Amino acid sequence: MRRARAPSWQIRIASPTTLVTGLYVRDAAGLRPPRTGVDVPALAPEVPVLPGPAALATPRTAELWARWWHAALHAPDGAHPGFDAPELGALLSECGPAATEWTTARGREHAHAVTHGERRGAEGRFARGVAVQLGRAMRPFDLHVILLPLAGAFALRYAAARVLVSHALRDDAAAYERWLVPVIEELA
Repeated sequence: MRRARAPSWQIRIASPTTLVTGLYVRDAAGLRPPRTGVDVPALAPEVPVLPGPAALATPRTAELWARWWHAALHAPDGAHPGFDAPELGALLSECGPAATEWTTARGREHAHAVTHGERRGAEGRFARGVAVQLGRAMRPFDLHVILLPLAGAFALRYAAARVLVSHALRDDAAAYERWLVPVIEELA
């Protein structure tokens, strides 16, 4: 007989292509969306404003993009809202191969950052350190770390167990630990 495994904690790290592509479209069009409460800096490396997408950037398009961003961030696991509004679809089409090329390169960088080097497994080490400090098993939690190629050291907790983190912050081990450990402590 095999017993069911006890509930435990989990930290997942992802860099959803959907989000990175959406941010590329925002930057390539020079969109200035209204504040969403989950606003992030420009992408890094910098994406220049392109004439084709910029010609389609209107206040309405910026508003539609902000709605899409909010829906994409809060979508259930595995759900990826598309650019269903015709204006957003036109922007994505106008960005074309440049968006695909840029996003693919960032995907390779993300895979390397998560699986190689001294940062590999950092989040698990932080969680195990919290468990030692607590002197007890941690309560079950499922923390989603969304790693994005953003300019500068940036992090934002936008839901109880969801955070956005820039590669630059994650690459600064001490700063990343100072920022993420309190989130883990609260969840644990």
